[in-house]
Amino acid sequence: MMLNDERNAGDKRTSSSMSLGARLKGIRTALGLGLREAARLASLSPSMLSKVERDLAQLSLASLVRLAKAYGIKVGDLMETDDSLVRLFRGRDRVNKTTLMGDAKAALLLSGASSALQVNIFYIPPGSESGEPYSHEGEEIAYVIKGRIDLVVDGESHALEAGDVLYYPSTRLHGWANRAESMAEVLWVTAKGRF
Repeated sequence: MMLNDERNAGDKRTSSSMSLGARLKGIRTALGLGLREAARLASLSPSMLSKVERDLAQLSLASLVRLAKAYGIKVGDLMETDDSLVRLFRGRDRVNKTTLMGDAKAALLLSGASSALQVNIFYIPPGSESGEPYSHEGEEIAYVIKGRIDLVVDGESHALEAGDVLYYPSTRLHGWANRAESMAEVLWVTAKGRF
């Protein structure tokens, strides 16, 4: 996840040249939280959080959401943002705006304080899953561009394939898995609050 500029902890964003682990550590230290306290607040082990901060491990999406909540931010706050009213995102630049979320890559297309939307493309390899179900504010639309995924909302599994769209309130427990043998690409739009 990348950011355009450096802001202080009050703005909850950090430099784009930093790795996700370094950004998370910077936010934690700016908040005055020790490693053990931050891990406890996010229901993580201190050793796992330490590995994440050193870029030796990746968090599941559910764990990243919990950590962001513990820090008083949204996952989208860790991503590149642009607050101008008209924004163009070139496909050729998308690869430079991706981050790993577990085994999946998420490419941020749109986010920002002036926007009620956050738009990502998730690249989900075979056998990947989001981990434990999670929830956050807002509402979502998942549009499968390529491949197949199982999207679970409130315990009900929805098998989606290319061209399928699923809408659900983000406040419902949800998660996903790619049980197919090929890569899945999913356009995710989150409105009225970023995850």
